[in-house]
Amino acid sequence: MCIRDSPSVKYSVSSNWKILGGVAFYDKFSQYEDFENEIRFYQGTINILPLTNLFWFKNYLRLEERFSPNNSWDFTLRIRNRLTVDVNLVNNVKRKISIPLSGEVFFDIEETSSNILESNRVRFFTGINYRYYDKWDLKLLYAIQGNKKSEEQFNQTDVIYRVRLYFYIRKSSYYTKRRKN
Repeated sequence: MCIRDSPSVKYSVSSNWKILGGVAFYDKFSQYEDFENEIRFYQGTINILPLTNLFWFKNYLRLEERFSPNNSWDFTLRIRNRLTVDVNLVNNVKRKISIPLSGEVFFDIEETSSNILESNRVRFFTGINYRYYDKWDLKLLYAIQGNKKSEEQFNQTDVIYRVRLYFYIRKSSYYTKRRKN
């Protein structure tokens, strides 16, 4: 299980391109492993391409600096790339309901000798997204993730159930113009 708090800032360069950055704090615990913490700084870009009114393609590319304070401040640097196709069931000014189909790949740039920071390699997920007035966003997701802990341990597959609730504070001219149309 993982508890996460992730404040971030996102800037809309255009309606199809956003840049973002933030920091995440993880408290990971499991009945099979020791308790561990992680601090993660990240920067990234999101590109959105509406293929049709029903299908939207998204590419989320992100660089992460990961620190583990429980293990002598081990550090790892990785790149993540997530490709998503959103199938829009409802998409109007008041609400949006969609089904995401995603695949994500992780590339470690600098490896650590510790087993504390996982070397995740691939993740696939689907679920349902519900957005209300571009202010509230509820995501219920089901993911399958392949892990490799270390060279000595075998690969494993995790099943993840994720519930996310977002509240957006918007201060941009793009958002104001979009709401008027």
